[in-house]
Amino acid sequence: TYTINIRSSGKYDRPYSELDDGILACSDPSFDRWTNLVHLSVDNVIITRPILNSMKSLLYLPLAKDPSGNSDDEEYRWISVTFNDCIFADRKRLPSYAPEHDYVHITDAHVFFSTLARRALRVSINDSPSMVSNFLSLDHHFYFSSDVWKIIQHRALSRKECLTLVDILWNSDDLKSLVLHMPFEDGVHELFKGFADSVNLRELYLFDNWNRQVPRHDFADLLVRDWEKAMDGSIMRLLRNPQNQLRKLTLSNLGLQDHHLSVLL
Repeated sequence: TYTINIRSSGKYDRPYSELDDGILACSDPSFDRWTNLVHLSVDNVIITRPILNSMKSLLYLPLAKDPSGNSDDEEYRWISVTFNDCIFADRKRLPSYAPEHDYVHITDAHVFFSTLARRALRVSINDSPSMVSNFLSLDHHFYFSSDVWKIIQHRALSRKECLTLVDILWNSDDLKSLVLHMPFEDGVHELFKGFADSVNLRELYLFDNWNRQVPRHDFADLLVRDWEKAMDGSIMRLLRNPQNQLRKLTLSNLGLQDHHLSVLL
């Protein structure tokens, strides 16, 4: 396994050397891309336009085809791409060394995320809420072929962001696993409702990390069953759909009670 780590000890370090080294290593004809399944990890970085462009170039590097012939892909993709505590530079958040024009424009973000969605099998965005906001504010009319998306943060998604995520779930045949570890607020109702038709999902992990004194039982009602209205929730409707592929389900800190669990079991 070959992992490229891009990190800075402080928000003002320039992580260009790690990017350049990674591009050179993966571009070398002697680099065995099949044996070295490639991972990219970006930690604690303010991502300026030059850094974004270098990462995009890195993602575009051709990786080795599967020698067994088992893959339908024309070329192998990155095994995983992970962002930890990263932000896109905007006009208000530019590193001191960066010129004013190095901020990330919305079109830059669109090109990068469309590349990421095609070229990485597993994507994890951790404690980087501005990146998630950028991603979920885009027009997602691009090919989305990642298998796994994992988002961990301490900011709730807005209603609009939830609707965008539902649109991705409904229109992606390849997305098989979704992990959401974040505070859930009222806007998430739209997302929860959307799970009913997410027939391509094989794994779903939902964890509400909001420190609540009183559980939100309405989340459990919406997902599993609302007994007062005698209505199945979205997860139950999904499980009863003969086309559903769900094999693993984790619902944590979502106000489930015994009567919800009895329905699921």
